[in-house]
Amino acid sequence: MKTFYPEYLFKDAPNTEDAANDQLDLLVDGCHVYGTLYYPASVFEGPRPVVVFFHGFPGTTHMDDVILALRRCGCVVMTVYHRGAWGSDGKYLVSHCIEDAAAVLDYIRSDAFTQAYRTDPDHIYFIGHSMGGNTVINTAKNHSGIKGLILFAPYDPTLPARSGKKELLYELLSIGLVMHTDGVEAMAKDIFDHPEYEFVQAADALRDTDICLLTGSLDEVASYSDQDRVFWEALSARPSDALRRKKEYCSGHGFENVRMELAEDVAAFIAESLKA
Repeated sequence: MKTFYPEYLFKDAPNTEDAANDQLDLLVDGCHVYGTLYYPASVFEGPRPVVVFFHGFPGTTHMDDVILALRRCGCVVMTVYHRGAWGSDGKYLVSHCIEDAAAVLDYIRSDAFTQAYRTDPDHIYFIGHSMGGNTVINTAKNHSGIKGLILFAPYDPTLPARSGKKELLYELLSIGLVMHTDGVEAMAKDIFDHPEYEFVQAADALRDTDICLLTGSLDEVASYSDQDRVFWEALSARPSDALRRKKEYCSGHGFENVRMELAEDVAAFIAESLKA
């Protein structure tokens, strides 16, 4: 049975008037984590793949165009606003992001969710941009049930400390505006207290997970050469039948100039993963 329709990536399918969205309100450690859940029209009978998008450091690029393109292809797509960011309760910490993602995974694998949205719990894909790449890598490392990861310029927050350049992390953390925190020092300490977030430490656990790594050659935040390369090489050194795709665009951290190509590549990866 066909469950994914990439021919509608850039055009509307007929008879899709009942495509709609619901608001996510998930309680995590006593805090309301908000988001939006976009579900396709009833003509997409399913079982539907599920795609969850996890944002980067609050205030950076959104990916709504990719999200809506995947909904047009028949996916149920969710975007999550972490604790302390964009109106969700609590305080923003990198460790909270990973805990939020684990709670989301439990929610979308529940019988109530799969029945309500006619989804396939065996075909769940997590997309993470920048710091969101850290979120999905370290969630998938410790939790089963994620078919594939799509990494948009993933940022390893442990790199500045490991390379003796902690000031780079402080510079990054100081730009966050649309969030609630206990300050830069608290966010930095949270990262320093979790050296196990280093990407390469997840390679063995993710050896059988389908992974698509997308980077930009003009990226000055999370370049392939200084952090993602080590992770990819460690992953590639572990033989597996899992699908692995990597591509570098002539683009910066937000992929601002390659949006159509980015959406095409994400859809192609999901289509190939679904057939595997």
